[in-house]
Amino acid sequence: MMKRCPLKFEMTRGLVLTVGVVVLFSQVHSSQAESLTGRTLTGRSLLRAPDALGEYAKSFTIAKSPPRIDLTIIEGLPDKGKGTLWSTWGDGCLASNGKYYTSIGDHLGRNATSHVYEYDPATRRLKLVIDTWRDFGQKGGQYGHGKIHSGIHEDKQGKLWFSTYWGKH
Repeated sequence: MMKRCPLKFEMTRGLVLTVGVVVLFSQVHSSQAESLTGRTLTGRSLLRAPDALGEYAKSFTIAKSPPRIDLTIIEGLPDKGKGTLWSTWGDGCLASNGKYYTSIGDHLGRNATSHVYEYDPATRRLKLVIDTWRDFGQKGGQYGHGKIHSGIHEDKQGKLWFSTYWGKH
């Protein structure tokens, strides 16, 4: 699977401080989108502590300039009936190529699948890069890879590594 992603990059977390990435999942009855563009939230209202903090708000240092928060909703995740729970279980990976990789899975046993997405902050696009059902050659009725249970990590050769979970019996 890693042959499809011939990237050279190192582990870095610096960009996380300057670019916030939020991915939301929406379970609907349409086909999975291959590439999605989200919205950007910014503005002075992001520089105010939430009212719910009350007196604790005084103990926070508020930034002088507002952050840019990119928000993408992944739509078209199939509802496979009882037990479908699209969720994320492992940490994502911010690569030295400046792209962020994250994963979700349907948490099923039989006919399960997980997805890995690549988010490019330069274009603000989210792209499906791995679908375990499609890319691992799973057959209907078999136990699948219902979630990516580990973080996504890259090795010194720039390959992405993660582990899946076959679901409960």
